[in-house]
Amino acid sequence: MNNKLFVFDCEADGIYGNILSIAAKAVDSGEEISSFYGAVKITLDEIKTEWVRENVYEHLKNAEKQYETEDELLEAFWEFYASYAGEYEVVTDVPYPVETGVFGKCVSKDLENRQKYSPYPVYDLESMLAAKGRDKLEDRELLSGLKAARHDAMNDVDMIIKILENLGMIEKKDDSEKVYSYHTFLLPYIWKTSKRSKQKKYYSKLSEKNWKEYHVSYENMSERYGELQKPGPTSEDGSTAESDGKNEKEKYDLTLFQEHKIIQYFTESARRSILGEDKDYVKVFIYDNLSGKDEYVIENQGTTYKLDINGIKLKVYNTGIAILIFELENNRYRDIKSVKNINEWGRRLYPPYFLEGKNYFCPATAEKLGITDPDNSIKNLSTISGPGYKLPLSDNDCLPDFIKNMLPDDDKIKTAIDDRMFVCCSVTDPEYSKTAKTVKYLDLVNAEETEFPSNIARRRFIKRNNVLENAKSLYELIYIDREGDCSCLSNKTLEKLLKESVYDRWDEYGTYTMVSHHSLIFLSNGGVEHPLESFLLQTIQMATAVLAQRATINYFGSRVSEISSGFESQNVSFNKNKKLISLQKKYIAFLSQHMNIEITCQEQGIEIYNLLQKQLYVIEENEKLRKEIEMLSEAANTAQDLKISILALCATIILGIPAIYELIIRRLAIYEFLRFLFEQLLQK
Repeated sequence: MNNKLFVFDCEADGIYGNILSIAAKAVDSGEEISSFYGAVKITLDEIKTEWVRENVYEHLKNAEKQYETEDELLEAFWEFYASYAGEYEVVTDVPYPVETGVFGKCVSKDLENRQKYSPYPVYDLESMLAAKGRDKLEDRELLSGLKAARHDAMNDVDMIIKILENLGMIEKKDDSEKVYSYHTFLLPYIWKTSKRSKQKKYYSKLSEKNWKEYHVSYENMSERYGELQKPGPTSEDGSTAESDGKNEKEKYDLTLFQEHKIIQYFTESARRSILGEDKDYVKVFIYDNLSGKDEYVIENQGTTYKLDINGIKLKVYNTGIAILIFELENNRYRDIKSVKNINEWGRRLYPPYFLEGKNYFCPATAEKLGITDPDNSIKNLSTISGPGYKLPLSDNDCLPDFIKNMLPDDDKIKTAIDDRMFVCCSVTDPEYSKTAKTVKYLDLVNAEETEFPSNIARRRFIKRNNVLENAKSLYELIYIDREGDCSCLSNKTLEKLLKESVYDRWDEYGTYTMVSHHSLIFLSNGGVEHPLESFLLQTIQMATAVLAQRATINYFGSRVSEISSGFESQNVSFNKNKKLISLQKKYIAFLSQHMNIEITCQEQGIEIYNLLQKQLYVIEENEKLRKEIEMLSEAANTAQDLKISILALCATIILGIPAIYELIIRRLAIYEFLRFLFEQLLQK
């Protein structure tokens, strides 16, 4: 039996009756990967077995999802199991007849395609206890050390896992094997650099650069699930080989279950804007030119960091913005100082300022940055600063070659915000996570520093200094400063910023989500695993969406500035007015498609999304942009009205000339006639 286990338990209406609930967990070396817990909606009167009514019924409501019928429950369970079939060993307590009956019912629904995925063998806890010389009926609570209600299917699953651990039948991973930190760098840039830049044309150029389209959707999940169920090739002896569904699944960086979690988390409008369900809104690509052994390399001041690349993605938005995403994993450098250095040096694309002389080295910027392949030596490493670095003369020159080489050759890349990438980082460190509790005591930061003779005052003074030290360290992590180089020199401001940045809803779990205009940080003590997965799968998606909003607002702002040139003299050409109308249309589409969306129905998700928008100044900057477009529109309308009025006056004058001429002629004729009469009278 390997360390990858699929542990499950069921409750039925009698040992041969209908299935009422199913719970399962996929665990790897004792760590939970994912879980399933479903039950059938049923009333007490519908249960036939008295013992089940008394001992099971009350626990059915604990299931995560309720299903109308047994068939729906079985289908949902099989879909969950299919993601782990063949790779994970199936374990239960007493498999016959209930648990084995569940698989029998599932397989019989599609015998031709499902029978090869039937679990073999099904390991049972009873036999394992007997093999260890224990009583197979020994009390499960005593064996597991867990005090939980029996006959709740998920509680029983947890007991099985704990008993296997206690018996030494699960070899748990050493903490050193756990990933210490994940680093995701987000680079927003402008892909629509001219009027000739068309979205479909840009997609075509990306495909030439090894970018493959990919997005998370129910449709894709259905196709992959179908691939998983296809029979494998037939061997020479006529037997059916193992399905290649597993290999097919391994081409993707997400399991079916993880994709399902992402889809379920976001609302329909958010999925269109974030996941690429509507390709007119956004299209998602994966960089397909990685060997699987590529590393993101940072070299600086004699220190080298090498991070495993989990994937490189690209999101292209219909607003003219794209976001390049580097997904990295660190399990070698297991200290906070290294994490801070990786975030600081790994995100900067060129020095923020230049020193005098030939050496343009900036301590905050890496000397070299890029991608290498251990098997093929250097793959794409760029000099960022230091000796040999050339002073950039344009926006495109500022970006390192390793990024420019991944994007279309003729694209004049222009960053959409600033000279660095946005950082999403998770850190699992039981000791350092205690630092985040500093937020509770930040009122001490601005307390009096005077030492008093009393022991109480002395202890308070020492505690204040400890809080201040922790606060500065936490600030460095959130605001991407190097260790011992806190850039906030005001204690009052430090207290204010930390209180605004730290989301501590799950403080008792030792997990914190922290947001600044530079970063999204997740800090955990490792005690609860699922928040980390939620951060990597869902929260980073939200950060990408908000960053796209901010970048689009900046981009539209530059367009407003460009169009407004000449408005002070009311020099509004027809072409400028046409550009303004086009911008207004795009802005309205942006608001409805990407900005004014309900991101999720999950309360904590809404709170973090709002925090992201606040820290990235999205709401206030959008309000400024809206007012600028409105004022520009009013100015354009005023200028147009004035032009129309002048033209109307000119037209009126021009059209009135014949009438004036005719009037003058008539008056001259009358004058000549009167003069003639007067002369005749004088002669007489």
